[in-house]
Amino acid sequence: MDVVNYYIYLLLFNYLISFLLLIYIIIEVNRKTNKINQLEFKIENLTNYTNVKRIEILDEKIELNLKEFNETIESYKNEINNLNNQNLLFQEKINLINETVNSHEKNISDIYNKLSQFEIKIQQLEKYHTISNFSLTNLLNVKIHDKQINLISKTPSDNFMIAVDTSIKFLNSNFELIYEIPNAHEERIIYSLFKNETTLITCSEDKSIKIWIKQNDNSFIEKISINDAHEHHVRHLIFTSNNYLISCSWDKTIKIWEERDNNYINIKTLSHDGWVNTLLYIEKSNILITCGYDGIKFWNMSNYEEIKYLTEGICTYHQSLIKIDEDNLILGGFYDGVMSIVSISKMEIILKIYNNFAVWGMIYFEYKGIFIVGGMSNDIQIYDINQFKCINNLVNINDFYINGFLELVNGKFLSYDEGGNIQIWELKDI
Repeated sequence: MDVVNYYIYLLLFNYLISFLLLIYIIIEVNRKTNKINQLEFKIENLTNYTNVKRIEILDEKIELNLKEFNETIESYKNEINNLNNQNLLFQEKINLINETVNSHEKNISDIYNKLSQFEIKIQQLEKYHTISNFSLTNLLNVKIHDKQINLISKTPSDNFMIAVDTSIKFLNSNFELIYEIPNAHEERIIYSLFKNETTLITCSEDKSIKIWIKQNDNSFIEKISINDAHEHHVRHLIFTSNNYLISCSWDKTIKIWEERDNNYINIKTLSHDGWVNTLLYIEKSNILITCGYDGIKFWNMSNYEEIKYLTEGICTYHQSLIKIDEDNLILGGFYDGVMSIVSISKMEIILKIYNNFAVWGMIYFEYKGIFIVGGMSNDIQIYDINQFKCINNLVNINDFYINGFLELVNGKFLSYDEGGNIQIWELKDI
């Protein structure tokens, strides 16, 4: 029994020892845990402190970097401003250089224009022989009418067609009357031309254009009358290569007419600032040249647009503009007495000469290199085309103002005047 109790007490003692040991262990664990918690709290505090410090340090660094960055940006801005200022200076220099280049180009252009004028003169000198002088001999005087003759031209049958007052007269080579269209218009006939061997076109101060058809007996009947074709005198007529009829007038217009259904229809009207007297069509370039009291205009006949307008050149009559070669024509001038040579390709006046009267008629002798002028004067003047100057002024050679000329053969030509007279002249070398 004692042994059992002994073991029981021993077991209880062990249990007690174990319990006490367990309590001790729990207490130690708690104590260690508390220490750990304290350490963790300290660590956390230290961490927080460290983070704050780090943030402060980072903020300082960021602020410093920002300051440096801003300083760098300001530096770049200053450099950009300097570059912009330099660019402005360079741009000013470039503009100055461009102005200088443009000025030199204009000077070069002027030099080329002058060279072109010299080339034209040289070509003319090469084309024609040297001219000393010419004289005129009067071969015939014929009185046709009491009123002025406005036009003399050759018919397809080589007779003379004369527009005098309101009538058209047809004369043979001896100036004998073959046929007459009396009172063809209500007022003075200014111009007439043949479209072909049987069709005659006339225009008048009565503002109308008429088309006449030749009969087998050589008489003419009126086929078409375009009444009020213009609002003022109709001064000149021409045909283009595409068979358009063109008229000009003192109503300051040029009209293009197309033949349709046995009539002529106005398909386009062009305008000037003054009375229009003369027309010239250049088939090669399809250009229409119109001239009047306000100057000379160049028109593109493909679209009827104005190409160039020269206010210096003036024409007073249909014969005060003549073509002398492929690229040059002469303008007769007006009361200012200025005659001009105009380049067709350049569309500009290249030479001028001062005359002492308004030119109404001119005739050009290409093979002799001269042209003859007459107009509001009793004189006839002979001009050298090479030098573009008068080489002979025949004073008071006629009793009336000369309206125009017509070339004949062998150096002969005729003049017609305001007194209804025809004179035949022979041009001779002196």
